[in-house]
Amino acid sequence: MDILDSIQWFINSDPKTAIIKQTNKKLSKNELNAIIFESNNSVSNKVTLSFPLNDNYLFFVTREIRLPVTVKQLLTCIYDFYNEPLLNENMDNAFKEMEDWKNDIIDYYDGDTTKLTNFDVFTDDCEPDFCGLEYDETIDLYTVHIGPE
Repeated sequence: MDILDSIQWFINSDPKTAIIKQTNKKLSKNELNAIIFESNNSVSNKVTLSFPLNDNYLFFVTREIRLPVTVKQLLTCIYDFYNEPLLNENMDNAFKEMEDWKNDIIDYYDGDTTKLTNFDVFTDDCEPDFCGLEYDETIDLYTVHIGPE
């Protein structure tokens, strides 16, 4: 997973736009297809990811992805999650301590909350980028870190 530490990528952009920080070059096909999680014949054939759904990391949503997982599949999973519609049952927690932003973004969509996506919970201070994964072995969960770095 060392490659994940060297990636710069904005989560609302196509995963193919990810670059290597040190070179500022797009990931090669080999780098995109590099396997970061393999099946090890254990009971579980999936990885659980926890996505922050609040600018202040106060609320998370989990998803599972089947093994093996490549860099491209991981980035695509993250991209897809943040482009999903924001569920009504998540709205209050997603905008916790961000009431002004909630009102601004709902006004942006002319009051139509059905247009909100998971990405919309992030304020427009700067475009959120991927900052890697953090593993918690006690609960077998990877948290997706969103920046800015």
